[in-house]
Amino acid sequence: MFVIFVLLFDSCFIALCSSFVFSVAMNVVLRYLYVKKSFLKKKLPADDGVYKTNVVGLVLGLLSAFGLSMVANFQVRKRAKLLTADGKYLG
Repeated sequence: MFVIFVLLFDSCFIALCSSFVFSVAMNVVLRYLYVKKSFLKKKLPADDGVYKTNVVGLVLGLLSAFGLSMVANFQVRKRAKLLTADGKYLG
């Protein structure tokens, strides 16, 4: 029963991380577009550091979402030795 719980927890963890990755990526992109639109509305010069900072934030945010996706989808599963009530090992 414990093994079934662990397998279900792993699949739930992967699903939760995948949905979190999507929401992080969308949040980063929407924030990038919001900042870009708000500074275009104010008509600031194109060589302003805000644009570079905005692009750097976009790249770092998407890289962090990609990294979380790698963690969620490529987990290393080590076989744990399970001890039963009578002292026998499972696995």
